[in-house]
Amino acid sequence: MKLTVNNNRIYMPSDAKISIEKNSPVLNDDTGTFSYPFPVPTLPNQKNLGWPGRLQRVGNIPDRSFVLEDQGVQVLKGEVDYTDGVTRDEVGVVLKSGMTEFYTVMKDVMLSDIDLGSEYLWSSTPAWSAIDAKLAAWDVYNATANNPIVAAPCMMNGVTGDIAFESQYESAYINNHDPETGYLTIKKIIIPPRYFWAGYFMLQFKVWWLIEKIFNTHGYEIVVNDVKDTGYNKAILFTRPFYVSAVGLSGGATRANPYGDLEYSSLMPSVSVLDFLDAVKSMFCLALDIDERRREVRLYFRKTIFEASSLDKRKLVEMAGWEHDEVNAMDGFSFRYQSQDDKLATEEDYEIDAVVTELPTPTEESETCRISESGHDYIAEYDEEETLVWVRIGRLKGVTTGNGEDTTEINVNVPEQESFKSIEGAKMDGINRLMDLSGGRFVDVSSLYISLYHGLRYMGDYAFPYTCGENYSKNKWFSVVQQTYLYHYTTPSLTPAALYADVYEDWLNWHYQARAWKKYFRMSLQEVINLQWNKRYVVNGIPIILDKIKFDLPYNGIIEVDGYTA
Repeated sequence: MKLTVNNNRIYMPSDAKISIEKNSPVLNDDTGTFSYPFPVPTLPNQKNLGWPGRLQRVGNIPDRSFVLEDQGVQVLKGEVDYTDGVTRDEVGVVLKSGMTEFYTVMKDVMLSDIDLGSEYLWSSTPAWSAIDAKLAAWDVYNATANNPIVAAPCMMNGVTGDIAFESQYESAYINNHDPETGYLTIKKIIIPPRYFWAGYFMLQFKVWWLIEKIFNTHGYEIVVNDVKDTGYNKAILFTRPFYVSAVGLSGGATRANPYGDLEYSSLMPSVSVLDFLDAVKSMFCLALDIDERRREVRLYFRKTIFEASSLDKRKLVEMAGWEHDEVNAMDGFSFRYQSQDDKLATEEDYEIDAVVTELPTPTEESETCRISESGHDYIAEYDEEETLVWVRIGRLKGVTTGNGEDTTEINVNVPEQESFKSIEGAKMDGINRLMDLSGGRFVDVSSLYISLYHGLRYMGDYAFPYTCGENYSKNKWFSVVQQTYLYHYTTPSLTPAALYADVYEDWLNWHYQARAWKKYFRMSLQEVINLQWNKRYVVNGIPIILDKIKFDLPYNGIIEVDGYTA
């Protein structure tokens, strides 16, 4: 057995033993591979370990990377951690690898801390054509298939209706589009000789691209990314809107804000990297598999473990001694969003009074109806003016079987569709418009808002960038054959029913009734290293899924395995 830290061999006594635990990323969200704490002698190792416990050391230990080998096989790579209480005789060591190391390193790191690149806006005194050129460049983003950045129209609180400009300083919505051309535009007020241009803008980033940036900037290569390689490559993260204004004369602006380089990291919501990754994993039922030895990352749907190609027909022969958990299966499952800005979005405890083709005039409070073509549900409620109106209900209604004992929740906001200026886009109810420009030009966003960008969609004679996280558009305005107007169907969708059918069904129906067991197997160390988490194996003719693998080094040929029937 050989342990090196920062390329330096660590001396260990002849009777040293290291106990390793490997955890499946399919079944564990934040725990990967680690060793249980073990002691190494202090004096011969203190320098090679980076002087843990030494009072004269300044700052943190700079490099704690390790490599652990046994029988000529590289078992682990990762980062060393130390237990509390380093003594004159011993240093307590913990080895962390894969997801365990990554989650430790990324603790408290925000999305805004990641180097995401930048782009140049314009100078502080730009020609008017320079601003138009930047908007035209964003139009190209919107029109380019699977471009990592888009600028689709959306709304936030305080911006409503078809009013193009509520005052000289407030735009009607974010990423304003010219109805005559379908291109991005900025509000222009000309009172000779003065020119004033202003508007709110937002860049939305593809989720798959952000994931790649997070791992690439930390030295990992993503070799499997099911978000990028499926229809969910349409998923976009809404970021901080920013207010653009420029004042000048006919020849150009004498003052423009913001200007210069626009750092993409400055646009990120106030969310940690780990919260972002956990939300994406829960939204699309993903496993995050980090191979520290190869510095490779695999992000794949958990459901793939049930595919025929994932069954490894190699039979594992168990040893004497085993445990089975004979626990009754849970009474069904519940799959839903945790919370939304719209309190009625996840409402599911209601019955439909009538199915209609168009919304009728409401006559009674709490009456409900469903539009047959789109499947949208509505409930009658009184508004602030005591007028009975229809309010959308159950937009993100969850999926439940039995009493829903096995609960899965997604902590992401999916913006509701809103019609404005004769088009449709996302409405971010939890985001308030920037009212005090003295406080800065960026609107703070502290939650995750994710929808789907479907590219350019036609309304009449022009195309505009369209986002929709639901199965259908809100209104009948998309033109199709012979000028018939229908609810526009989008795929994929972020509703619980759609996600369940696409990525969650196999997983949830297995998970709430899986049977746990513990067994012991004899195999070579190389065979242990080669076991794959996204595979099912066979024991006594029964397919099984691995959960935890434990073994000791120096390796004695025996592993303890926790798993489930599959």
